[in-house]
Amino acid sequence: MEEVPPISQSESTLTAATNMLSFATNRRRPFDLSTKSPAKALMLAGAEIERVSFSFGSILGSLSEFREIIRFSSSLTLIARNITEEESLIVSKLASAVGSVKSLRKFIVRDATPSVYTLNTLAELLGPMSDLEISLRLSDSRKVLAAPLIDVLRKIHSLRKLDTSNNSIDDAVPLSDALRKDWRNLQSLKIMRWNPSFAGDEALRNSLASVACGLRTLELNDDFLCDSGIAVIVDGLLRGYSSAPGGRGTLRKLKLLHNCTQEDGGIKIAQLVKSNPHLTQINISYNSICSAGVAFGKSLRNCAATLQKLKLKGCYVSSKSVVAICHSLSGSYSLSVLNIDFKESEGVAEATRAITRDLLVAAKSLRKLDISYSSIDYPGARELVEGFARNNSLRVVKFNCNMGMGTAIKELLEAMLHLELRKLTLTDCSIDDAGYEAVGRFIAVSPRLRELSMQISEFSPHGDSAIFEAVAQSRSIEKLNLQSCKMWKDKHTKHVAEWVIGKSKTIQELGISRINIGVDGANAIAKAVKDVAGKSALRSIFLYVHNSNEVQNVLETAREAVEGYICMTLYNYSLT
Repeated sequence: MEEVPPISQSESTLTAATNMLSFATNRRRPFDLSTKSPAKALMLAGAEIERVSFSFGSILGSLSEFREIIRFSSSLTLIARNITEEESLIVSKLASAVGSVKSLRKFIVRDATPSVYTLNTLAELLGPMSDLEISLRLSDSRKVLAAPLIDVLRKIHSLRKLDTSNNSIDDAVPLSDALRKDWRNLQSLKIMRWNPSFAGDEALRNSLASVACGLRTLELNDDFLCDSGIAVIVDGLLRGYSSAPGGRGTLRKLKLLHNCTQEDGGIKIAQLVKSNPHLTQINISYNSICSAGVAFGKSLRNCAATLQKLKLKGCYVSSKSVVAICHSLSGSYSLSVLNIDFKESEGVAEATRAITRDLLVAAKSLRKLDISYSSIDYPGARELVEGFARNNSLRVVKFNCNMGMGTAIKELLEAMLHLELRKLTLTDCSIDDAGYEAVGRFIAVSPRLRELSMQISEFSPHGDSAIFEAVAQSRSIEKLNLQSCKMWKDKHTKHVAEWVIGKSKTIQELGISRINIGVDGANAIAKAVKDVAGKSALRSIFLYVHNSNEVQNVLETAREAVEGYICMTLYNYSLT
């Protein structure tokens, strides 16, 4: 591919701007507004602009260049960052520059706290555009007024994607006001933290029914919908599906995280899943659907041929629900990610037997299994041993080492030796020296293991040495995460400093999270990072500092000494 010649830098005042206008062309070459006559350079290079990223502060003094540049765009994406309430004048100038551009397809606003006037100006700018994708990821430092935001949406005649994630929106205005009934080509709807009142919201049902047939992505996260809200959402979509061929929907991605949904809501979700046979991703984590998991599991039969990712983290479904889910997905050639948590004193062996029989053995494409918050007894762990031994596709495994899984840790790891895992996460590791030695041997003979995470672990007297020495000798591990380890002492920190930091040739990222590091341990880490800075692969360390100025000062001094070689992130964390 012919390269675009470099452009000489200009000494203009625009070089002082923190975020300059940059371009990614169809030749994948970046351009910067601080260069001399970038529009002319683009024309000489024969490039068509596809993406423009800028801060609003860089527009004010360079509007003529900006207007000239966007004339050559074929399908333009504008990414606006750092809009402040004081910059409404710049928004007006932007509107005058972009107003004649008919090729605008995406408009993305990030990290912004716009005023009402700014939002209204954006509405005038975006209103005439057609087939638009809008992402308004506004700053959540304060609640965004819903009324002017909805005014923006009402003036847009044709919308393909709407994303208002990461916004805290005034809940006085119902969600139905934001959905126009003529958005027939709406494909993606992502809304977070709206928290509306759903009681008897017939308007919302009608709005969702009008856009249901073309909707491909639905993400309503942290909206506290509860069962009543889920019922309104699902009923509205099902009403829209009734006019579609076969009464089926077109959803591909469904995410309803953190919505305080319980059993009744779980049944409604099952109805929605059953009506969408082309789903590829489902994530309803952190909703207590309880026994409704059985109905949900049966509904998965309709999308078993296409489903790629299923996440039920923190749902704690019943063992019977696990059996129903596994039975529906048995022998799947598409499922690659399964995250499921279950906690019951009875039926655990039956649940793990279903995971083994229907997924670990029969499914051919499962690459990630996360059961890290499931309480599994020894008979259940023994079922998984057989499943791991007969599986050939897994690359990421996360499981709990408490109870029976801890007792069977040696057998489980031996069963996984042939899998060539890339990532292994062990949570709640209440295992003895023999168990940790088994983990160490697994690390030593796993040539493709890239990441090891040990969370809420209680190291045995010699367990930490077995792990850290194995990590130091490994030629593949690049990331080590130690989180919330119990009974952590300075000797453990010193072992990390000596073996992991001082001797590892491959570790690039090290995390020691929610662990109390003492003064002696801090001094050991400080000395180790200074010794290896610029000589090892280590590039990043994340540390928690617990209410200690002395530890803070030691690590701050070390951070300054290794700056440019190792990025040390210190997080102040109170034990209380």
